Amino acid sequence: MKDDGETDAALEQIPPISELGQSFIVVDNPGVTKDFIKIVGTVDNTEIYVNSVNHKISLAGSFIIVELNPSFMAASSAIVTSSYPVLVALISDKDVDLDNEVHDVTLTIVPPVTNYGNSFVIVTPTKTLPYEHYLVLISPQGHSGDLRLDGSSTSQSWTAVTDLSEGINHEFVSSMVISEGLHVLTSVNETHEFGGYLYGTMDGQSYGTALAAFSEYTWTVQDPCFISKFAKIVQDKLPFPAELSKQTTRTFFRCYQLCSMSTTCGVVAVFRQSATAIECRFYEFETQCGPFQDAYGFKLYARQT
Repeated sequence: MKDDGETDAALEQIPPISELGQSFIVVDNPGVTKDFIKIVGTVDNTEIYVNSVNHKISLAGSFIIVELNPSFMAASSAIVTSSYPVLVALISDKDVDLDNEVHDVTLTIVPPVTNYGNSFVIVTPTKTLPYEHYLVLISPQGHSGDLRLDGSSTSQSWTAVTDLSEGINHEFVSSMVISEGLHVLTSVNETHEFGGYLYGTMDGQSYGTALAAFSEYTWTVQDPCFISKFAKIVQDKLPFPAELSKQTTRTFFRCYQLCSMSTTCGVVAVFRQSATAIECRFYEFETQCGPFQDAYGFKLYARQT
């Protein structure tokens, strides 16, 4: 809020912790003045690397903000990796007013690489607001030619973004212009998964939203002593057999971690009691195929080691 009472606000729906990730590619929005990356931790003592520069979040729920494009180079990008799942958001400031203050803010939740998809349906705002619409696309190298927008191939100049040590070997295009209305973006290769975001701008306003498949329902736990993946089985259900144990923790991740550390736990049920209290129930491997009983609010995850 400025001294004269003017304000800017940016709103976005936040995905659940279970659908965050540990590897992200961030690309600046076209035509903006400044871009910032906001990274929110979900676990204490999370190590974060932004283009190989180390940062640390000591407490879950804390965050860091890093400027994406301080040198104002065109088509800037960053690779973000973390030791535990994090939320990554791109904050774009588009305009500068007469007082040299940056305003017109856009907030975009950046999808992790693991949440890229094979096809997307895109709907832009309507004619009541004369936006210019852009696609920011990120694709594995060698597959960008497989993309089809409304059935036609995309002729674009792609820029490489690579960190082979983190499994990142991608390329991006930061300003593909699209017309107003409905579009279908897909790949002719069924195994090709790509991501990005939709960005629009007009005088004094802008918007941004992610292209992502926030519905994988998987969680990977990695510690020096164990590696486990948890896949969602069912929602609003609990197994009929009695649980091995029950515990209250601060985060969903801690529930998965405790199950991973057990030699007998194969299923974990999670339920949010409050903003800082998660109920965890642990079950044996044999329970992951049911039978189940109704239990509103619980989510069941099966452990896959």
